[in-house]
Amino acid sequence: MTSTQQLAERRDAKASEATAIIDRIEREQRLPSAEEKATVQRLVKEAQEAAAMVKAQNHFYGFVKQIEDLVPGRGRNLQAADGSGRVAGSWAEAVEKQMGDTYGRVKALTSGTITVPSLSTTLVRLPNRPPTLLDVIPTEQVSPDTGRYAYLQQTVNTQNAAVVANSALKPTSVYTVQKVEGAVTTIAHLSEQLERQMLSDVRLFQDFVSGSLRDGVIMALEGEIIAGDGTGAHLLGLSATSGIQTQAKGADPTPDTLRKAITKLQLVNLASGFFLIHPSDWEEIELLRTADGLYISRTSPDNTPPVDTFNRTAWGVPVVVTAALTAGTGYLVDTGSVMLFEREGVQVDWSENIYDSGAGATDFQRNLIRFRAEGRWGFGVTRPGGVCKITGI
Repeated sequence: MTSTQQLAERRDAKASEATAIIDRIEREQRLPSAEEKATVQRLVKEAQEAAAMVKAQNHFYGFVKQIEDLVPGRGRNLQAADGSGRVAGSWAEAVEKQMGDTYGRVKALTSGTITVPSLSTTLVRLPNRPPTLLDVIPTEQVSPDTGRYAYLQQTVNTQNAAVVANSALKPTSVYTVQKVEGAVTTIAHLSEQLERQMLSDVRLFQDFVSGSLRDGVIMALEGEIIAGDGTGAHLLGLSATSGIQTQAKGADPTPDTLRKAITKLQLVNLASGFFLIHPSDWEEIELLRTADGLYISRTSPDNTPPVDTFNRTAWGVPVVVTAALTAGTGYLVDTGSVMLFEREGVQVDWSENIYDSGAGATDFQRNLIRFRAEGRWGFGVTRPGGVCKITGI
């Protein structure tokens, strides 16, 4: 089996090759040839495949490490997660009991827990890979003792600095802030009953845990970050935060509207971190054409287009595409103006010790398993002026 280190080296090498081709095209200020396009697409695909294998291996070894902490074993040589070679681990016996053999079948999947790594460290970032929402939002760990978090939110930012004569009274700038406190909320879901035989293959089990269960929680979290109304246990998302800026589309073409939103942040001396745009809206933007039928992303080899479909940027600003938005509405966000607070990353629990009143039997008696995935987070907008809501896209 290829080591994690070798896979990581392959990922980086393929990504570097693709980047070198793109850099050469940009230096020469021209469009890529058909051969260059095909080469870059192939390299990116190979880099993504290697990255996915790195991620899968690290998930597996993280699972094994948790078993090691619980069940001391008699030791057997297995590959280290960092690709450093073959090491003897006290978790070998536990692996045999829990998973049959290293890469074989799951024989004793009765009950247990897997804690998926923190969102801030889980995702493998590749050059030129379009970002996701959780890639671009800063994450801060919350104390496990309380599960509470606090931040200062700026409500007034008036800059009055000026040239002052010696001994003269200095002008006063106004920076009004308020302390916002909150408690993390739980985002979770359950699976239906699943036949144990369906999960007997380790690879299928990993895909299920990291795919369906984890992604379901993350999708719900993205929805709360954008549209949470702050009531009950809901997060206070971007749309419900007071004081954010707005930019309506009106009669302007959509790329013009996005550029005007950038100006809104520049006027308050904040950076344009990333756009949030619904997939359907981004499709329309990518398909926009000039009067002579050319796509606006490729109007001329001599000019930098406003929309870069390969790197997914608009006016040089990264675009995050997410279905958690409502079509027709988007956001421009300064990265330093938002914060995700993480108390606990996605944790997956499973059990077959559940009684089904409809069947009159336990899941154990019917050879069934159910899963629960959950995590705990908070979210805050520290500078509302660093968020611009774009309407009518």
